[in-house]
Amino acid sequence: MDQLMTVTQVSRALGVSARMLRHYEKMGLIVSSHVEDYAYRMYDPQAVAQLLQILVLRKLRIPLKDIALILREQ
Repeated sequence: MDQLMTVTQVSRALGVSARMLRHYEKMGLIVSSHVEDYAYRMYDPQAVAQLLQILVLRKLRIPLKDIALILREQ
């Protein structure tokens, strides 16, 4: 099984608020996993890698709408 990370772990590791993670997920930019018998969101390595890509693109001041288009084309 791949290493899953909680919202708190991802938030602390990448310096992103939990609120921002939920916003990115609501926009469809990242996807969380739900583990059976565990009520919280979990992120797999692919979601974390995609989040890192989003953060780099945001530092380049690319709007989220454009980032969504970029991610869909991959």
